[in-house]
Amino acid sequence: MRPTIKTIADLVGVSRGTVDRVLNNRPNVKPDKQQKVLDAIRTLNYKPNMAARALAMNNRKVRLGVLYPLWEGHFTEEISRGIADAQTDMRLYGVEIVTRQVAGTLPDDFLAGLDWILGHEVAGLALCAVNSIAVVERLRDITRAGTPVVTFNSDIADCGRACFVGQDRYKSGRIAAELLAKLVDAGEPVLVAAGNLEFNGHKDRARGFCDRWAELGRGDIYGNILQTYNDFDLTYGKIADALAARPEVRGIYMGNESAPACVEAIRRSGLRHRVKVVTHDLSPAHIRLLRTGEIDFIIEQNMYYQGYRPVEILTNLLVGGTPVQEEMEHTRISIVTAENIEQP
Repeated sequence: MRPTIKTIADLVGVSRGTVDRVLNNRPNVKPDKQQKVLDAIRTLNYKPNMAARALAMNNRKVRLGVLYPLWEGHFTEEISRGIADAQTDMRLYGVEIVTRQVAGTLPDDFLAGLDWILGHEVAGLALCAVNSIAVVERLRDITRAGTPVVTFNSDIADCGRACFVGQDRYKSGRIAAELLAKLVDAGEPVLVAAGNLEFNGHKDRARGFCDRWAELGRGDIYGNILQTYNDFDLTYGKIADALAARPEVRGIYMGNESAPACVEAIRRSGLRHRVKVVTHDLSPAHIRLLRTGEIDFIIEQNMYYQGYRPVEILTNLLVGGTPVQEEMEHTRISIVTAENIEQP
């Protein structure tokens, strides 16, 4: 992942404003801090977008729009944090960001969100949305009209978007199957849960898991893929019902961030530590359950970067004239256990 102004600031322990002053050779920076910033710039091979800086100095203003689901918890917190930091950094280039979170899950909900953002006359758009015919057609109209689109977290490949930023979800699902296969014996059934299969990211995870599970000769996946819509009560009810019907289940793949509800259902079923769980995302709740042994593996995807990077890509394109370099920018797939967790 390419370094940002925030990367340098965090490494050195200074503010982003200090890094910007050093990059622009402005005064009021202590010599020792300036040297540390310069050393970090060399170490990270950071290359500021000079064209963007020149245009920003001419006071050109660019408005970008970001649209994404209003999911409670880690997803919204990390994506929003990345967007907020990008807003701070890209303001140097005359960029303003308008954001809209969509509370519903229907295509019409996202279309309404798109209408709201387009009403603010944005020059570029970043979004995470459901993959529906209506949404795809609207995005095609937007890109044909000359507005660049970057998808993040869940891709919509055939909408004319410039690129996608996020994890390779199909591959991460395959890795989850590989991990769970090491925890349960052959012939022991497992459950697969997803958030909302209308999001390509959720569907690709589940598809990757099922494909790899079949390749490993582990064909016993109980029932259909459970759609839980990242809702605690719905997740708890569906997992509890499945465990009551088949208490011999020994593994659950939680392809969303509702693992706490899954663990609670396991506890109340009297199967604590007998059912192995593989899930995603380093939320505080997941970290606690990883340490208690009630989650066995977490597959991390760096959602902060998925909020930050699309804004940076659009800024480079629209302000600096830098073409999009890659159609797919995949974040690293990291496997986290109780032994290598670094968060407090």
